[in-house]
Amino acid sequence: MGTDLDKDFLFQYQQRANKNPEDVDALIKLSITTWAPFHDYEKAVSLLKRAAELDPSNVDALFWLATVYYHDFCQYEMAGECLEKALKLLPERPDCLALMGYVKLELEESPRSGIEFIRKAIANAPDWPIPTKVLIECLVQENGLEKAEEEIEILQQMCMKLNDYPRPNNPVDEYYENCVTGRYNPIDEEWFCRMWENIRISRERR
Repeated sequence: MGTDLDKDFLFQYQQRANKNPEDVDALIKLSITTWAPFHDYEKAVSLLKRAAELDPSNVDALFWLATVYYHDFCQYEMAGECLEKALKLLPERPDCLALMGYVKLELEESPRSGIEFIRKAIANAPDWPIPTKVLIECLVQENGLEKAEEEIEILQQMCMKLNDYPRPNNPVDEYYENCVTGRYNPIDEEWFCRMWENIRISRERR
């Protein structure tokens, strides 16, 4: 439940927020560190709401608030509301586009809108494995097998280059890279084998 390094950063961000309760950057980083390593979800939401109130145009605050709503509360409508605000401010921000795609996949019967948002995210961040992984799963499920095969090959090539990225040096960046972009959380071979097998089975059923 949080390493010593996580605790050090948590202390630093808490000190900054105590010194200046209107330090939006400190509030956001404190919320992420409170949430990701230490699982204090309610406090994270409270801090992010405060950051968004202080700076309504802060896309980071809106994105992370949506992330907590999505992952830990399954409050997809509230996550979507935050992301709508964020995307009005920065329409091409890939993390917001990807998360909006995941929200749409949860809320809407058809995956079409969700896939569209995920494709936009990939166009703006072509080296992020996680959105491409989700896209492949959708394509296989929707029987878009040829396109799924193309995307799998792209993803495999992408994953081979992950070691080229410098490692993050703080828990905020580490969490972002591991859980939002996927650049430091390689997709295991078992997942690829499962996707190829699902494609094979789907073809046999045609």
